[in-house]
Amino acid sequence: MKKQIKIFFILFSLLFFSLSAQQNKIDSLFIELKKWQGKSGYTADTTLYNIYHNLGKQFQNSNPDTAIYFLAQSISKAKNIKDAIKEVEGIRQTGWCYYVKSDYEKAMKKYELALKVLSESVDEKDKIRKQKVYAAILGNIGTVYYSQGDYTKASEYYFKALKISEEIENKQGQAVDLGNIGLVYSTQGDYAKALDYYFKALKINDEIGNKPGQLINLGNIGVVYDEQGNYAQALDYYFKALKISEEIGNKRSQAINLGNIGSVYKEQGNYAKALEYYSKALAMDEELGNKNGIARHSANIGIVYSNQGNYAKAMDYYFKALKINDELGDKKGQAANLANLGNLFSNQGNYIKALEYYFKALKINEEIRNKRSQAINLGNIGNLYIKQKNTKKRKNI
Repeated sequence: MKKQIKIFFILFSLLFFSLSAQQNKIDSLFIELKKWQGKSGYTADTTLYNIYHNLGKQFQNSNPDTAIYFLAQSISKAKNIKDAIKEVEGIRQTGWCYYVKSDYEKAMKKYELALKVLSESVDEKDKIRKQKVYAAILGNIGTVYYSQGDYTKASEYYFKALKISEEIENKQGQAVDLGNIGLVYSTQGDYAKALDYYFKALKINDEIGNKPGQLINLGNIGVVYDEQGNYAQALDYYFKALKISEEIGNKRSQAINLGNIGSVYKEQGNYAKALEYYSKALAMDEELGNKNGIARHSANIGIVYSNQGNYAKAMDYYFKALKINDELGDKKGQAANLANLGNLFSNQGNYIKALEYYFKALKINEEIRNKRSQAINLGNIGNLYIKQKNTKKRKNI
């Protein structure tokens, strides 16, 4: 089974900026930082908290280590002004940085710390703010469990987050929670329930005019139709999502949707179109410097070449993707591409090499507790042993 990397949009803490808007924001934050650095007192610490916190969020998905540094500064300033909710937000956003790095253990520790500080230090007079952050942390914990393949736990935390978002009438939070619940159902193959939750989320995002939320929901609805083999509907929703991402200047999301469109064409056997859209997506992420995206599209291009029997080119793209995964410390991506290389060696009849890569992938998936991928790896290893046995039998005839 080839590990195609098709993107669902996980909703918590996903940021939406065009490249130029993001750079302008970063530049203006650094200008403000120069003005306020070295100053002390409540006003200075509050301002510096906001600057450091926003810098951390800007770098979160592109350079999480840099983001962790700035968020640590923001947490220090939050402690100075004795604002526990600001402190908790800094800790929570740090957890997301570790999530981006696929370091789920550290991410979970940060979320647990955030819950501890929230329960021990936040006054009940800040109940609404407290509940809003509490729901966000629960959702983040759900996302860690989702990425580890523990869908029961993921659902449990997403539903807890939804209940709180409904209690405090946080519409945007409700849309996020509904979308994430839909994501779990979609991954489990319960497409009817997935669509039900995605459309509920989309309705709320339509009502509040949340275009970034709309494009996420539209893209995820496209993924469901794609998984069902309803390629016409999938393309319709992917193109709708692409249109909104172009309208709001979100090139990162454009690249994701271009890649998903490429995946539909790949599944239809239209390899020329698949390569066209994957290449557009790759070029866009190269322009953005989005290494995660570059790795993802490179892997998908590798799959197309592998399907065409062009194993040399496929291997080049898989190793390109794997190298980036290694640089980023993206364990989930590493496991996916190691498995892709295992598939490639298996197709070439090099079963010893194939097993080597399957076992490497399995080891990583065990480390990050990705049960779904572990099952796929074990299935591939089992199939390979059967192939080896059959090969030996034929040689003995």
